[in-house]
Amino acid sequence: MRHGLRHIALTLSLLSVGPVTASGAIDVLSPDPRVQGAVLAAPAIYRVEARYEVRGVRVGRQRILLPPAGRRITEVGTAFGVSNRGHLISVAHVAAPDAGTLARAVGSLALAQRGQSDATSAYVRDWVALNDVRAFGVRRISLTVAAAMPDPGSPRAEYPATVVPGGRAAGDDLVMLKIDGTGTPALSLDTSMTVGTPVATIGFGSQTPTTTLNLPPIPTVRVGVLGRTGTVADEPGSRYTVVSTRVETGDSGGPAVDADGRVHGVVRWLSRRDGGYLIRASRVDALTRRVLGRDPGPPGPAQSDFRRGMRLAWSGHMDAAMAALDAAERRDPGHTLAGPVLERLTRMRAAGLHATSPDWRRSLWFAVSALSALAAAWCAWALLRSAPRSGPVAERRLDD
Repeated sequence: MRHGLRHIALTLSLLSVGPVTASGAIDVLSPDPRVQGAVLAAPAIYRVEARYEVRGVRVGRQRILLPPAGRRITEVGTAFGVSNRGHLISVAHVAAPDAGTLARAVGSLALAQRGQSDATSAYVRDWVALNDVRAFGVRRISLTVAAAMPDPGSPRAEYPATVVPGGRAAGDDLVMLKIDGTGTPALSLDTSMTVGTPVATIGFGSQTPTTTLNLPPIPTVRVGVLGRTGTVADEPGSRYTVVSTRVETGDSGGPAVDADGRVHGVVRWLSRRDGGYLIRASRVDALTRRVLGRDPGPPGPAQSDFRRGMRLAWSGHMDAAMAALDAAERRDPGHTLAGPVLERLTRMRAAGLHATSPDWRRSLWFAVSALSALAAAWCAWALLRSAPRSGPVAERRLDD
């Protein structure tokens, strides 16, 4: 029930025309430049689902077999396109986990087999690290990505993915994936990492392995700024950049983008201070150049038309925006945002709402937000009644 209500709230937020709502869903006509950057990036965002079967774990010479009912696990995260030939970037602990990461995923169940049924996630993490616990009998069942959807009524696009040979980054938690297709939307990188840069993170932190099969891949957007770059205690040899946005499990692998939709970093860690840590875009650039051997290339013609159409819409040029979005949809009928935004602009024009009028946004705000606010308030009240209480979150990796 709780997840169903959250789904309703996300849908209502997507249809509203105000600033970022509490749910964090994308508002395609938002005046906030950070949200506009997320809109430009959204067609290149994917939800990653990796399913594995694990027979058990090794602790030194001891082997702990898992019960058959507990051997299958699902890792959920985010990926984004970096070339128009189907190359994606995600994090390895979701899309290509090693034996230690999988041991953490099944660690609580393994400890329960030893009579320790009340182990916390922090205890499991330390137990795996201190005892060099490793999973064995690992079989990958599937690795799929689903293109981000603007609303539940949009066609769902899901693709099998593979890990590109040599696509694991040494010393980083990055991995390159590949899906079939050409002309796929891609994002450009900004390696400057300037402190104070306004950014938005895009990911599927509101979705978990137990709900992902029931929810469409509608991403969550949260806005913040970039902080300093440094190390964290758990990995003193790696450098990460702080981002002020709240991140959750499922955001792992998602990009932090600026107002132009350029990637400044990849979500990796969750901070105890309700922020997160990013793998720097320079590390993504190094991986793509090493694996692809050259610059990934342009974002694709459909994505270029889409970006042009959105900028025209935000500047009030309705007819020109609709023409550009129509061109994007004709170039790529599977483009996840061109068609829905074009349909929305068509409805606005039919209702007499003109982007060139200074009152059009205000009129639409009152028309849609009144209903959205009432429904979202009811959803929030119901969620508060049904949601469990939670305490502070310790600083940890997003796969814990």
